[in-house]
Formats: sequence, C-alpha cells, structure tokens
Amino acid sequence: MSQEENQEVVTNSLGTLRKFMFEEMVKLRAGDTDPTQAMAMSKLSHQVIESYKVEIAAVVAANSLKDRNQNLVANLHAIPADDAKVIGN
Repeated sequence: MSQEENQEVVTNSLGTLRKFMFEEMVKLRAGDTDPTQAMAMSKLSHQVIESYKVEIAAVVAANSLKDRNQNLVANLHAIPADDAKVIGN
C-alpha cells in the first residue's frame, strides 16, 4: 500500500469525521461558516455514520451465522453412525 493510499485510510475514519463535525460546530457558533454548509456537512456525516452501522450489522450477522454453522457441524458429528443411516432413509 502506498503512502497516499495509507493516508486516505487514516483520513477516512470516524475519528476524523468527529473532528471535522466539532470544528464545523465551532465555526458555526463563531459565525465563520454558512448554516447551509453546516447542514450539508451534518447530513453527509449522518449518512457516513449510517453506513458504518450497516457494516457493523453485517459483521455481527456474519459472525452469528458462522457460530450457528459451527454448532450445526458439531451436532452432526455427534450423531452416532447408526442414527445417521436412519436419518438418511
């Protein structure tokens, strides 16, 4: 990974987003920014945060399915061979 690619990963984080949002609030209170721009940043930030929530939910769901599959495989291996023949009929 090049230094430019690495820098992009570092700047595209929730911490950086939080920093920019607080800076925008300070500018808005001081009258150093346009309220329309602040609202646009707020809406965009909300979308970014929602996308993080979707990613987190996907990871949780994938881990849950992985755990269920491991339990299913373990249970199938626990069935005695004679019972397996009955199930197969």
